[in-house]
Amino acid sequence: MKYLLNLSFNKTSKEYLEKIQKELSRKYRINKFLPSLYIHLQTIETNNQDKLFQEIEEFFNPYKYFKAYLDAIAVFENPNKIISALIIDKGYLSRIERQIGDNLLQKGFNVSEPVNRWGLNILLCSNVNLDKKVNFKEYEANFKTCKKDYVNKYLTIESAELLKYNSGKRDNLVKRFKFKEY
Repeated sequence: MKYLLNLSFNKTSKEYLEKIQKELSRKYRINKFLPSLYIHLQTIETNNQDKLFQEIEEFFNPYKYFKAYLDAIAVFENPNKIISALIIDKGYLSRIERQIGDNLLQKGFNVSEPVNRWGLNILLCSNVNLDKKVNFKEYEANFKTCKKDYVNKYLTIESAELLKYNSGKRDNLVKRFKFKEY
């Protein structure tokens, strides 16, 4: 069975990101089916679900709520035509991503390589259907002019979520690992 391990935001951060999604969707006529908001850490393949729950629970047990700094909104033309929010202050997040991957590999789980080629990001819109008149260069120019509206904000991360991966269907939440409050 394949699982996705993601970090999820608190209510106010989610509302802020949803507001950005809706503005982008309305302003650039992007499709109405917007993706879920999270930071993807790992993709794990295993048959032993109980052992996986126990290892992830042990790993995230000492963690408290923490913040991630939203730096910019970026447009990636190839290959999927996506719009993402980039996180600049990613030292803590990349450490978590690296340590959880190493920890699960040592315990015998099949962990895929991280897909964060552009750094850690939050997927805002995917499979953007462009008008034939408009190209991605114009989208990027528009994002640079309105950059101040969307960025320079701290987002609070409150939990880790383990989702069952179903290709073609919506991801199903299997278990949530809540972090401690301050």
